[in-house]
Amino acid sequence: MNKLAPAFACLSSDCWLDPIPELDKFPCPLVGTDSKGIINLINQPAEQLTGKRTHYLGQPIEALQKIWPSLPRLVSRTLLTARQICHVEHHDDEHWAISTHLQKTPSGVVASVLIVFQNITFYCNQQRKHYQREMLLLLEHLTGQTAHGIRNPLTTIKGFIQLYRSEPGSLPWDLLEEEIRSIEMVIGQLLAFSSRHPQELTTVNINQMVCELCPEIEARARAQGVWVQLTLPPHLRPMTAEIGKVKTLLAQLCHNALDAMPHGGVLSMITAQKGRHLIFQVTDTGTGIEPDHLPRIFEPFFTTRPNKTGLGLAICHQIVSGYQGSIKINSRVSGTTVTVSLPQSAKI
Repeated sequence: MNKLAPAFACLSSDCWLDPIPELDKFPCPLVGTDSKGIINLINQPAEQLTGKRTHYLGQPIEALQKIWPSLPRLVSRTLLTARQICHVEHHDDEHWAISTHLQKTPSGVVASVLIVFQNITFYCNQQRKHYQREMLLLLEHLTGQTAHGIRNPLTTIKGFIQLYRSEPGSLPWDLLEEEIRSIEMVIGQLLAFSSRHPQELTTVNINQMVCELCPEIEARARAQGVWVQLTLPPHLRPMTAEIGKVKTLLAQLCHNALDAMPHGGVLSMITAQKGRHLIFQVTDTGTGIEPDHLPRIFEPFFTTRPNKTGLGLAICHQIVSGYQGSIKINSRVSGTTVTVSLPQSAKI
């Protein structure tokens, strides 16, 4: 603020029509107004943005609205709130940070407003390039994970077809069906993660949805030696939601729990009512999640399991956040519990 002292001195003087060399040498464009929003300062760098200062000095700040649409609003808000305001504006293919600074009387009344322009185009371009690099890395990761997630089951299917070509009746159909289901899951995860368009809202009975999901979950659980336990209290109130997203959420949580128990265990599913929220809880008896991994479990593509996309929990978090609900994970060496709370009335 000390660097702006000469500018405030100019705003306080009666000679603001005269050029002030010190302000013209100031590296940033400056525009000043009095307490009524009348322009009484435009330094030489600012002339590059506004045109000749003699056209605007003594005019209301609205005179610059055609060139800088945000200025009247910024000055008005600054005078009204007596607070500094910062704003970023795109102007002629450049990005400008515009900030207002106040000069107050001893009694605390705003006497003048100084507007400082800073060209931040370079920083914005650097940020955009960084974002593009991040997106390319993400795309590379996505491509690699997807290729592995689809290629491995296809390799298994191809191998069995070649092995049993002469005796098609003896093909292990159950195993082939499981591999095809793995491919479907990878594709479903990609579609669920990439789709952010709201679906049609409908009345959802969460207990009924769990029961409809059970045959698929129990088939995989039996193959892994996992017992499935259900606790579904009757008379749960229905919720208003997108049925496809809720079904994806429940399925992802259950399959994620089964992933943690490749050699058997117990999968528990519980539903409950808590005020105006419905609770869905999934517990497994796997080996738990490493404490170092817990902060990253909702990151897209983060996984510690081979041949997995790392999208399951990211999708769950995305769906729950979309409903303004909550998802909590409690993990120990003896297993993991995931608790989801969803409002009964969807707000998307």
